[in-house]
Amino acid sequence: MPPRAAPVDTFLASKTGLFAVTFGLTFALLLAVYWANLPDPFVRHDDFPFVLGMPEVYYEKTLNEGRWLNYLFLVKPFLVPPAVGMLLYLVAWSVFAAAFAVHSFGPKVDIFPGARLLLAFLIALTPQMFEIGQWFNTILPGTWVLAVFGLVCLFAPRRIAIFSMLIFVPLGFSAYNTFPFYMLAMLLCRLDQDRSLRDLASVLALFVVSFAIGMYGTYALNWYAHGVFGIEEAEWRRPNYVESLSDLGENAGVLVHFLANLLYAYGFNSKLAGFLIFAVSTLSVLVLLRYDRMLTLYAFCPVVLGLGLLSGYALMTGINVPVRATAFLWFVASFSLIVSMQILSVSLLSRAVLGMLLFAVLAFWAYRENWSFRLLQVWQASTYSLSQRVPAESERIVVFGHMAMIDGAAIAGIQSFNGLGYRLRYLTGKPTVTCWTEETRCSGETPPFDPMPRHGSTEIATENGVTYIRLPALDRVP
Repeated sequence: MPPRAAPVDTFLASKTGLFAVTFGLTFALLLAVYWANLPDPFVRHDDFPFVLGMPEVYYEKTLNEGRWLNYLFLVKPFLVPPAVGMLLYLVAWSVFAAAFAVHSFGPKVDIFPGARLLLAFLIALTPQMFEIGQWFNTILPGTWVLAVFGLVCLFAPRRIAIFSMLIFVPLGFSAYNTFPFYMLAMLLCRLDQDRSLRDLASVLALFVVSFAIGMYGTYALNWYAHGVFGIEEAEWRRPNYVESLSDLGENAGVLVHFLANLLYAYGFNSKLAGFLIFAVSTLSVLVLLRYDRMLTLYAFCPVVLGLGLLSGYALMTGINVPVRATAFLWFVASFSLIVSMQILSVSLLSRAVLGMLLFAVLAFWAYRENWSFRLLQVWQASTYSLSQRVPAESERIVVFGHMAMIDGAAIAGIQSFNGLGYRLRYLTGKPTVTCWTEETRCSGETPPFDPMPRHGSTEIATENGVTYIRLPALDRVP
């Protein structure tokens, strides 16, 4: 039985009640999944500037990635402890997921019980958001932009929500460049609204204007601050700008790799699981297309625009787009899956079977995300144990050896030696130098032992206010 669309004038009280319940249960789910990461949240090396208060380190991101909102948030006169930041991130993400779900299926939409909660859960546990959540300090302001926009869409008249893109889309772009597509998906994935080509064209036109304001506003800020009108790709991304057909062919391989990574992400690196989820999502799109072509057109405009832009970017620059930028794809797929469930559910049994399949996906993702966070805690525990061996009277720390020899480094995918240096600085409050990559800064150091890591155990000694740490040799098992 297809879901019945109702007029836009919904009852605020009913809407508020649905939102409150959906938000509460979604937040409880995220707490259950993230519990291992709450007492001592895992922080990536390029997320530490927000923990340690180092705007000068993050400043280059304004040029390389256009993250001006994040930078302005960083220069505030106080720091947010990681545990508090993680909770604020989960609250904001729960607000957005709940608002998206209740906005998609308003109080007057006749749909099966639990549909709104199921959609909120699917959005909250999106694999891309698990990945980007490892930079929760950085994206905290952007996540709250999404949350507030979600509340505007849910409780304000639709016309106001549409025109609010002129404010929220530029802010979202300056926090994370694909956040605007999350907003567009929320606006268009809704059952209880009148749909027409004219209405869709007006929404898309205003979105394009809002996106242009965000993009060119960011370019203007970069021109003012850095003398570059645009976003200058960082060297470590190894861009390969198209100047010939051979460049285009080489970049086509990058595009294929990006699209393949989408499958791996949904299956948490399981090709089979990713393919099955993709197959079921594709079938749901076909069902939705047969039921209501205009609804399908509305829902998949964010997919076409967002994925088209990211694919073109990968093709023209040769830069591998991170999967975490594509969460809007799953928002639309989840909406399509639930509407298709309602259409195909001719009996209580069929509805129960389809619901169990989606809850199986949720259970799989929840388990994998919780398991991944517990693995990250191996690095957290190892570095905490190391920091406890640093005397309180020590003034600074010097580390010899490779960070890979710390238990949990490989599992956590520590990408930079700053990950170790910043972690020790956060735990001890003392400046830390890692000599593997900063040899010139260590040339004058005189530790009371041979600094070359030739041994199978960690050596720690403090002399003249300096704590020297020698990690095991790379060919030794920690």
